[in-house]
Amino acid sequence: MEEIIKYLLTLPTESLKPTEKEYLLDKTSTELLLELEWKRFFTSYSMAFNKQHGRKGNWLHPTFKRIEINKESHFTQVVIYIHANAQHHKLYKDFTLHKWTSWHTMLSDKPTTLKRNEVLEWFGKIYRNTQSHD
Repeated sequence: MEEIIKYLLTLPTESLKPTEKEYLLDKTSTELLLELEWKRFFTSYSMAFNKQHGRKGNWLHPTFKRIEINKESHFTQVVIYIHANAQHHKLYKDFTLHKWTSWHTMLSDKPTTLKRNEVLEWFGKIYRNTQSHD
């Protein structure tokens, strides 16, 4: 993926992790790179959360899993799940009111690394809530 390579090339070489260096040399796959990045992220987050709350052990129950999206209908459901998850779990009655969702970024004109246009074109219509969340 071009964006990943461009980003990694902006980092000082000495700060690159071994997998990132291998990726730049085309010695590892994008899937493995992303899997390890997510693993590091969740490990770091869990460690910080545990430290802050004086607890030990796995924070995410069940353990985080990834699955391949190989159907268009599945992709549609994943995008909906990502945005409506807070509403599904009854944290909000209306997911568009949730501050920490990428929904607001998807509908804004601000610069982003999200594939905004591709996702909006996928659904074919833009829904704009009249309330601002920025």
